[in-house]
Amino acid sequence: MSWDKKYSDDRLKARLISAIDSYIPNLKIIKIIERYIKNGDYILEVGCGTGRLINCLAKRNKIFAFGVDMSVKSIEISRDLSSSIETKCNLVRCDIKKLPFKDGSFSVVFADSVIEHVKNYEDAISEIVRVTKTGGYVIITVPNRLRPDGWDLYKYLKKPEYLQLSFYPKELKQLLHKMAEIETMFGDGIVLIRNFKILMEYLNRKRVTKKYDNKIMYMHKTRVNASYILKIKRFLFNIADRILPYWLHVNIGIVGRKI
Repeated sequence: MSWDKKYSDDRLKARLISAIDSYIPNLKIIKIIERYIKNGDYILEVGCGTGRLINCLAKRNKIFAFGVDMSVKSIEISRDLSSSIETKCNLVRCDIKKLPFKDGSFSVVFADSVIEHVKNYEDAISEIVRVTKTGGYVIITVPNRLRPDGWDLYKYLKKPEYLQLSFYPKELKQLLHKMAEIETMFGDGIVLIRNFKILMEYLNRKRVTKKYDNKIMYMHKTRVNASYILKIKRFLFNIADRILPYWLHVNIGIVGRKI
């Protein structure tokens, strides 16, 4: 499956707008980035995908927002989203290993779950650091190899056509340490929900869950109960997120300051 095909969904824009108005501002990656930006900053997202993160940041902060991605469809969706919510993001299609910006152009450059899809990821990180100004911040998140039940399991179950790597925390730190001063590392995600969905689909095909069908149908019909359970789940996940050390999360992130 190509990235262009992945982002081909007529209902996607409506979902993105709704998400920016609801849960995206509460994502850990957004909260981390907002610690390091201030009014008037030039911010770049490398591998912006649908543009949900950079558009959310542009909507919430007085910044000059830029996003790049290799996918034509991705940039089209990102631009459409920007136009719809009037964020005026500057979105460009390019190879992230050859960013079309001058050295030191941005105060903050971030890549959320992107580097793991790049074969020569060291070149991509080098480019990210190059376009970051001295004293600016580089923020990168990747799948955590210490959590084989996370993205490594997804890779085994789903067998995606695109490259799907994972990194040890120490490995990620060493990659950026060569180019920037490490500010902090953080974890993001307690479980990878999509793995449960894939497993449930498999069990349903095998009819293993047949005896639970009535209970599942009841949950679908009683939205109040489902909503209540969702709130409980989020509450428990938030507690677990605070208790667990960063290196036990599904994703790991790093913040580096260019010196």
